[in-house]
Amino acid sequence: MSLAAFPIVDADAQTPREGATSVECLDSSTVLYLYGELDLSTLDEEHRAMSCAIAQETPLIVDLSAVQFMDATTIRLLVRSADFVHARGRSFTIRGPSPFAARLLTICALDHLVVDGPPVLLAVSDRAGP
Repeated sequence: MSLAAFPIVDADAQTPREGATSVECLDSSTVLYLYGELDLSTLDEEHRAMSCAIAQETPLIVDLSAVQFMDATTIRLLVRSADFVHARGRSFTIRGPSPFAARLLTICALDHLVVDGPPVLLAVSDRAGP
């Protein structure tokens, strides 16, 4: 079952345009997919999709595998969302960040939030937990 906006696709290129998001509800988790180039101009759509995903009250997985660019506004949204979800006792994971997204997380000194997991799965763990 999918919620929120489906990916916005350029009909000619068949690739997501900037700011594309989609939310998929699975049996045991919710997956938020972020696509393309994410910046201040796409923040409202990102925020709406994140809010929809968080509202499902299941573990949240954010898939960044199709992110071509993101700026500090998206990093801030990810950090604040992770804090919010963790404060409610749920897990927040980032799955398969693109090379750009992975590098940016490291440059922003947020690599301490990323831990190894199964292939193409990077988990943002709750450091305050047990």
